Amino acid sequence: MNEMSFDREKRTLLGYLALLAAVPLPFNQAVQWWYLGLFAIAVIYFIQRVEQGLPTVLPMWALNMLGLIYMPIFLSDVWLGIRRGSFIEALLRLLLFLLAVKLWALRREREKWHVMIAVFFVFAASMATSSHLTIALYLVAFISLAIYTLLRFAHWYLEAGFGDGSKRKRSSAPAPRPRKVSWTVPLTVGTLLVLMVSVPIFALMPRVRDPFIFGRGVSAGDTLRTTGFSDSVDLELTTSIRGNRQIVMRVRYEDPSARPAELRFKGAAYDRYENRRWHRLPEAGATQRSTDGVFVFADDVSARTTVEIFQEPMASRALLLPLETVRLGPVPLPRIEKDGGGALILPMQPSEMISFEVAVADTAVLRPVGFEGALDLTGITPRVAELATEVAGEGSDAEKIVAIERHLLGEYGYTLDFVGRSGQQPIEEFLFEYGSGHCELFASSMVLMLRSQGIPARLVTGFLGGERNPLEGYIAVRQDNAHAWVEAYAPSTGWRSYDPTPPEGRPGEGGRDLLSLIPQVWDYLMFRWDRWVLSYGAEDQQGIVESLRERIAGWWSDFAAWLEGEEAPESPMPGGEGPELASPPTDRQTMTARGVAVVILVAMAVSAAVALIVWWLRRRPPTAADGYRILREQLRALGAEIPTSLGPRAVENVALETLPSAASAVRRLTALYLDESFADRPIEEAARVELDDARRQIAQAVREELRERRRARRPWARRPKPSPAG
Repeated sequence: MNEMSFDREKRTLLGYLALLAAVPLPFNQAVQWWYLGLFAIAVIYFIQRVEQGLPTVLPMWALNMLGLIYMPIFLSDVWLGIRRGSFIEALLRLLLFLLAVKLWALRREREKWHVMIAVFFVFAASMATSSHLTIALYLVAFISLAIYTLLRFAHWYLEAGFGDGSKRKRSSAPAPRPRKVSWTVPLTVGTLLVLMVSVPIFALMPRVRDPFIFGRGVSAGDTLRTTGFSDSVDLELTTSIRGNRQIVMRVRYEDPSARPAELRFKGAAYDRYENRRWHRLPEAGATQRSTDGVFVFADDVSARTTVEIFQEPMASRALLLPLETVRLGPVPLPRIEKDGGGALILPMQPSEMISFEVAVADTAVLRPVGFEGALDLTGITPRVAELATEVAGEGSDAEKIVAIERHLLGEYGYTLDFVGRSGQQPIEEFLFEYGSGHCELFASSMVLMLRSQGIPARLVTGFLGGERNPLEGYIAVRQDNAHAWVEAYAPSTGWRSYDPTPPEGRPGEGGRDLLSLIPQVWDYLMFRWDRWVLSYGAEDQQGIVESLRERIAGWWSDFAAWLEGEEAPESPMPGGEGPELASPPTDRQTMTARGVAVVILVAMAVSAAVALIVWWLRRRPPTAADGYRILREQLRALGAEIPTSLGPRAVENVALETLPSAASAVRRLTALYLDESFADRPIEEAARVELDDARRQIAQAVREELRERRRARRPWARRPKPSPAG
């Protein structure tokens, strides 16, 4: 291999590295797919020409022409960036264009490092605009390829003799053929070292409130990071979210025994039904301000336990809380809006996961704050009012509410099949024509029927139930847990929740079978990624520093006590003043340890499965051709000249001169190879044993020869003492 082949391989690796660096950008919506396609075509065509030995350096006039062609495109990108308020896409397009042009303009050796720098900036943009867990796999792949490229660069530099290659460049003799090197160990070790160094750097690097580069980090429609819960209800839309396993929030009860039998998280309450849509009345809400970041919703109700909530971004400003919430905070919010039904509204729509704690009681607390809008008669038709009068009958308001709820539960069915329905009068079609529908139709019908009887009622949307994750003890509330129910008022009972949807149409808990273990492990990893990578901030850094300070202080105290000859004091356990008052591990600690153990077991199982597959694929017994090929590689490793054109007998002679101690094994291996490859006689079982024995003897002779050569290179190596006869 001469210097020209070195140059071709360098260009090829740079092309692959540039191609890999830009892969995540369209997934993050940082650039469009079509633009990445053009970039990929230019780079792949470059790699193809390099591998074929064709010229890849564009003339200067072509480079100038490309610059003139791209100038109006760049100006239009800047103009669009001014209108959108973001120049990231324009800069990334320019960076990809410059990288592609730089690949086609490589003339000197140092320009390859310019390409490496441009590749690094593209890689940094890909990482900065990504938020999904799978970016970690991309990170490992890119680091491995980058380290392999740098190792190959260093290897080629040494092999080509750039340091003292002036004579070689003046002569016509080609560069020496590089010895075959195994890159598995240095590549693996290098990748692990880079990852080990990057983790503490990431943890200790000063954090800011928001990232420098904003990327959506999702595919079109924010389907990965945004749920379908919104601030409006349109009964004309019959699309279903059942079966959508996207997590909306994670909930962890400090005292699991305090968890209610039915989990309901209120998201929004609606007052007016008009034109097949439910709307909120702005004047029906209220504003609640915090005291040192704490919001109290009921002064006369005592809390039973605390609940930790992690809420994912949604297409809504709703703050999802259990109905039993007494107190929220502390949170960095000066105020929170309330709608007429008592649901909480954030000042702005969150763009990332938010976490907070609430104190909950035994009874529902988040109730409507008034009757305004709860008796709005808009949308009530005579047929609906007549049916409500017939079903409610005579009695108190509480009895009428129960009667209407029981009627909807018993006389109507749950369905998600709306093929053929017009949707012009969804409630009347549900009540008088089809007799089946989804939860929003059940709840909407009950609200209008109650209002026609003079009973205040509102439609409430939120989430019902959740799936308990045994890895860490939290409850995963998913997209398909979205639900709608009714809040109605009676003088004898006050505001209460009612659910007219049949049980088969209500979201279940799930997650209790073996098949749910894999998605639960994935949810656990996603949650940890969100918590300790995407949402990692200055407060987490402060907690880590304080923890290290306390640990170092404890070590120093133990060391000082040891120097003074005193017995080191035992560290008190959490929850007590000493070992005798130590409290047992909490459920959260137990679940965390159990989750780590399960993740380790799953990783071990996956590794064992991969190893088994590799072994199954490589279970083919070795042939004499394999042994002969390995013999040629061993001779090259010992410095012997073994060109490709050298025949088997010539290779045998070289082996006999190089490895005289394994002469018989070399002859047996060569004979078996000739019989197998040229006489078309497959190796039988007895001959296979002979082949294995010959390979072992040759390998032992090679190791001994290498050991003797290393010993001979050491000037301090002991030489054997001469015998008396000598």
